[in-house]
Amino acid sequence: MPTVAEVVARELRSAGVDRAFGLPGGEVLVLLDALRRAGISFTLCRHEAVAGTAAAVYGKLRRTAGVAVATLGPGAANLMLPLANAWLDREPLLAITADLPVSWPVSHTHQRLPLHEVYRPIVK
Repeated sequence: MPTVAEVVARELRSAGVDRAFGLPGGEVLVLLDALRRAGISFTLCRHEAVAGTAAAVYGKLRRTAGVAVATLGPGAANLMLPLANAWLDREPLLAITADLPVSWPVSHTHQRLPLHEVYRPIVK
């Protein structure tokens, strides 16, 4: 039975995605491996905002969705500006981030942010 990461990678590839951009953390390494095995290249960026912007431009040029990958917490929050820009420009940008289980208390780690509330105004 395939993993969630493998299904995501396979679906992205079948949608024409051939490259993802990001600054990953340990929580998304399984996804990066699945992307590689599905034939999707990964471009390492120095900042998540750069990854989101590069993904949006790449997707626009290729006429497909751009894909940006980030770790949880501050890494995911750094995708806010490129996501907002893509939303305002009506350009498809897919942000894939890690998160912690809802059952974990907010004080459990410095990486915990309420991403659903943070992203709600600028994503579909």
